[in-house]
Amino acid sequence: MVSYDELPDIKKKMYLSAIDCWMSETDYPVHFLYDDCYALWGVVAANSYQRPDPSSGEGGGEFTGLVEANHPSIAGDFDTVRSAVDDAFRPWEGLPDGSSCDSARDASAGAAAAFGTSAAGTTVLPSPILNSKDTVKEVTLNKISGAFTSPFLAKYDEGFANVIGGTGAACGVLQTVYTAQSAMWKPVRRDVAEIMANAQSAFALAADRERDAWLSAVSTVALTFVGAVVGVFASIVTAGAAAPAVAALAGTAAAATTAVAAVSASATVSGSSYQEIWGSFFDALGKLNQSIYDVENQMYTMLVKAQNAFAQEPTSFNLDKLSLGLFPGADGIMTMDRNDTNHVSRNMGTIADALATAKSTLSMVPSTYAVQRHESIGMGATGPMVSAVDVHNAVVNDLNATAKEYARGQDLFDAVVEDFFSSDAAATTTVNALIADEALTGNN
Repeated sequence: MVSYDELPDIKKKMYLSAIDCWMSETDYPVHFLYDDCYALWGVVAANSYQRPDPSSGEGGGEFTGLVEANHPSIAGDFDTVRSAVDDAFRPWEGLPDGSSCDSARDASAGAAAAFGTSAAGTTVLPSPILNSKDTVKEVTLNKISGAFTSPFLAKYDEGFANVIGGTGAACGVLQTVYTAQSAMWKPVRRDVAEIMANAQSAFALAADRERDAWLSAVSTVALTFVGAVVGVFASIVTAGAAAPAVAALAGTAAAATTAVAAVSASATVSGSSYQEIWGSFFDALGKLNQSIYDVENQMYTMLVKAQNAFAQEPTSFNLDKLSLGLFPGADGIMTMDRNDTNHVSRNMGTIADALATAKSTLSMVPSTYAVQRHESIGMGATGPMVSAVDVHNAVVNDLNATAKEYARGQDLFDAVVEDFFSSDAAATTTVNALIADEALTGNN
């Protein structure tokens, strides 16, 4: 198996083998005794041309026979062949290796896990956020009485559950995209090297008069990058307790899985002549490129669906977009115990800490040029990374707002508790101020 690092050497060899093939078809194969020249029918040394340097494929084309006046240089024709080889190689040189997406892959996976979601499976995972949210709900429902509990739970349990599902699903989409980009480019590079090497061998075989010069060379390259990303897409993003637009992200991932699995997984280089080999060579590269495009287009589709979900269901990503509703505060029927309220507050604090960790995890947004390549490859020079960065930034911004809003919810709960246990009028003032602050900033 050849490696991508061998591409410069493969190109030099193709210079020579493509010229050898072209010369053979003009009845000037390599001389049967002297491998530094092409001779008429391979034997007439008096009618011969200089062969390119075997180590570089450069030079050659000057007449080396006896009647030079009747045989002008064909060095320009050799340059044309080399230029065609350069044109074929150029878009595939300098491909990324995907490692620039590794940090973003790990960060999005960590953030997704914090919200109980993973692109590595369909089961909602245990997480401090989910566990503590359930504890807050259970204690508030069963141990605390008061009219305030209904609007409190509506926002900081039910509403927050939607945010958990939406944010987790969005992080899962990012995890899928970053993981696929991280995984695909090393195999793509291997596939490119295999196609190039097979084309070079096909030219050499067609030029070799010692073997059957017109024996058709057939080499099929299994596109290993396809297998590398099928497993990534086969891991469906879990929507969790999310609104319809967010739940649609799971369906998008499922559709992407099916589409990626159908991507062509092989490319063939074949032919028994110079033109046939060129045509087959370009077809193989085109097939590889189309496969890259098809895979990246599925990533792009997932990202667009995520952006649409942000617009259609903002309360599934940003807790601050959900209003608190009528919050009565002290109502004369409250009952609560300090142990229970401390338990609720501690668990809300655990959630606040987990949100802060998720924020920090996602704070380093990858570059839009993380997988930069020639503009003709896949979806273009940056692939789907512009959309990925847009989604990443949207998740970070919404998560920042959610963290602040949840912290305000904890402050509000603590203030209501203090108002219940204290006769100090300042406690009531604090509750009213927090309610007013939520009304001014919420549901923006």
